[in-house]
Amino acid sequence: MDSYVEQIVAHKKTSRDLIISIVMILSVLGIVAIGFLFGILINFYFVIVGFFLAAFDIYFCWYVITGRNVEYEYTVTNNNLQIDKIMAKRRRKEILSIDINRIEGMDTVEENRLSDAKCNKVMHLGTDISDTSQHRFIVLTNKYGRIMVIFAPNEKIMNSLKMYLKPEVKIEMLKSRKK
Repeated sequence: MDSYVEQIVAHKKTSRDLIISIVMILSVLGIVAIGFLFGILINFYFVIVGFFLAAFDIYFCWYVITGRNVEYEYTVTNNNLQIDKIMAKRRRKEILSIDINRIEGMDTVEENRLSDAKCNKVMHLGTDISDTSQHRFIVLTNKYGRIMVIFAPNEKIMNSLKMYLKPEVKIEMLKSRKK
């Protein structure tokens, strides 16, 4: 019997996103101000050019600011976990696609049993870096080597993952919950 479960998780905005939004808005105001300044000092046509440049900059700012809206889609199909990054509902990029039985260890961020010392890369593919209710796992991939993935699955995704995990990983998860 085939199984298919998916979930979309919205990534929370950070202070970096706020700073980018403020800089984008200030760039529009700066272009309009420079257009007026050159219009007064040199020629009135610079005001018109400033407004045209501001119109293009408004579109560019809208594109960049809405592009900061990131969602992650977790899809479990039989023995395969695929994580896609969806940017502003305009673009989709596959981040990770692995066999679930290749997962070497799994826990929650609160439990903190896994060490990222032997990992080449830590990927935050969940809601927020500071959210301790997220899960994480370590897996060896062909593209990145040994990585730790931090993600925020719901109960359906976790149940689908547990069906295909190696027995020793399941046992380790059960031991940690009993403590």
